[in-house]
Amino acid sequence: MKNILILLLITIFGIQFSESEQTALVKTNALPLATSENELFSVNIVVPEAVEANESFTINVELNNLTERAIEITTGDPVFYYLVRDSSGKAMNTITRQDVGIVQLLEKKDALTEKYPYRFKKPGVYEISAVAEFSLHVGDGKSRVYKMETDWKKIKVIE
Repeated sequence: MKNILILLLITIFGIQFSESEQTALVKTNALPLATSENELFSVNIVVPEAVEANESFTINVELNNLTERAIEITTGDPVFYYLVRDSSGKAMNTITRQDVGIVQLLEKKDALTEKYPYRFKKPGVYEISAVAEFSLHVGDGKSRVYKMETDWKKIKVIE
């Protein structure tokens, strides 16, 4: 009877140890630190080439997961903040986030997309860009902060 009890305890502790090893492996099996954000993610922005003054249009942006696995990121709401400048490069407006600390799952080879309505009051040529700031778990309770900006897109505002 004593031998059975010892075997039972060894089996139970052995299973728990295996589960602990697997849990540790999952926790440390985070994405490796890439040499560039572009190896893991990409960002994109789409705006119309021309709009009329006081006409509402939509800024479309996306954060793409280029990896072969789902990734949990911590970001703000919205994910992107937006930068607007006139043809001389003068900042016109920065559209910021309302909230931070939002955890989102970004599936493998998938994208988080956002649509933001905007309107220019005066005719001219403007440029718009979007910036995504988020953090990613990289193992051992550490995280890495990413800041990725889209290309600047020109938009002509006509009367």
